Amino acid sequence: MTILYALGYILKPGTERGLVKTGLIYLSTVPPGASVYIGNKRYTQRTPAILRDLIPGMYPIGLNLKNYRGWFQDVPVEAEKATALEKILLVPEALKRKELSSEPFERLIPIEKSKFFLLTAGTRPKDLFVYDWKQEKIRPLFKREDSFAEGKILSLYSVPGSPCLLILVHVRGGEKYLWVEVGEKESKVEDISACFPEEPVRVEWDPREKNYLFALHDNYINRVDIPAHAVTAHSFENIRGFGLFHRNIYVLRGDFTLERLDYDGKAREILLKDRDLGSSLFGEKGLFQINVLVKEMILFLGPGGELLASRLPYRFLGGGTAGFQFYPEREKVLVWRKEDIGILDFSKPARAEEVFEKGPRLFRVFNHGRKIEQAFWVYDGSHILFRDENRIFLLEIETHGKPHLYSLLEVKRKTDVVYEESSGKLYYLDAQSEKLCSVEILPRQEILPFPFPERQEEKKKIEIEEF
Repeated sequence: MTILYALGYILKPGTERGLVKTGLIYLSTVPPGASVYIGNKRYTQRTPAILRDLIPGMYPIGLNLKNYRGWFQDVPVEAEKATALEKILLVPEALKRKELSSEPFERLIPIEKSKFFLLTAGTRPKDLFVYDWKQEKIRPLFKREDSFAEGKILSLYSVPGSPCLLILVHVRGGEKYLWVEVGEKESKVEDISACFPEEPVRVEWDPREKNYLFALHDNYINRVDIPAHAVTAHSFENIRGFGLFHRNIYVLRGDFTLERLDYDGKAREILLKDRDLGSSLFGEKGLFQINVLVKEMILFLGPGGELLASRLPYRFLGGGTAGFQFYPEREKVLVWRKEDIGILDFSKPARAEEVFEKGPRLFRVFNHGRKIEQAFWVYDGSHILFRDENRIFLLEIETHGKPHLYSLLEVKRKTDVVYEESSGKLYYLDAQSEKLCSVEILPRQEILPFPFPERQEEKKKIEIEEF
């Protein structure tokens, strides 16, 4: 019996032959040290912990840590298997709010994949501030003595991962296009108004390439050489959509040809040339935003929020897409609309036995939103943080049941928030004071080392064999 128990068998009266192969549950929390309960019975260990010698079935697991909200879940156990819940994020009963500014602001403007974001205290350039979340410092974006400081900001363009901005300002005598490179201590500003004979529909540039930007005008693209202050007009024509990736431009033409070219329009590679397929996917009208996630994975966002991809089944949403965020390590895309949040998982290959390849589907994890406008991956993709109107919610999705939803806090209405995974903090404007604040969502502390359950089982088998 001792040997059988060491091998993971347990005697259960009334079962066939009286022996049942057991399983286990592995629990790890941030922060660690939570008490573990199976039903009303407290387990001897604290998290991280392994619950061993469990007969197959469902177990009501509870976790309790002082000053944190309780966590409860029915967890399944299968014979000879470990049920691992490795990324349980315990939510504080009261979030620790840190005030980062002494003055209120009107808006917060994110610059994705950057250590900066913007704050506005008005509509003039002198009312525009930059916040460095690594240094935790606020400074004016422009100098007050600049000739355009008293003008009015008409539009502002940014791209993820770039410290540069394109700002359209109305001043006496007309409008100016300012190319702004945000630095550690001050900003470098160039007037490139001569490069924009008219206001573009959309502007993009590659964060790896500061010398060029591309301006979409109606159905053609002008290439702007920033150091030379020169424009190559109509560089690309008959345009239905475009996007940039690794110093290449991806262009969707009016005849539904999709091409990958260099910035000079050379090194042409046709990715799609099928008018019937293109027409059925993109329709006859409307401009598409092309987002290259990796070289062979492309998302297309249509004028009505249509979401398409270069992978089967091609069309995933017929409209209403408010935004998406790619998680490259897991090849998953977080997609949200006004009322729901879903996940596209491109990591799973097609099954060999499928006659018709189905491809991934949009798996909805939340569908009770009122006006969801932002969402973020949290804790290696195990949680989702999102803003629904002026409330912030945290959704735990890696569970064995219904996802856990936590209401966290209220923020100022009609402005964005910023979440930075590397700092684990959410930055926002307070609902009452309108000052810049932060709260810690993911504690930046090391998780206590603990042997993985499968390795423990392997060690146990070796010891038995030697015995």
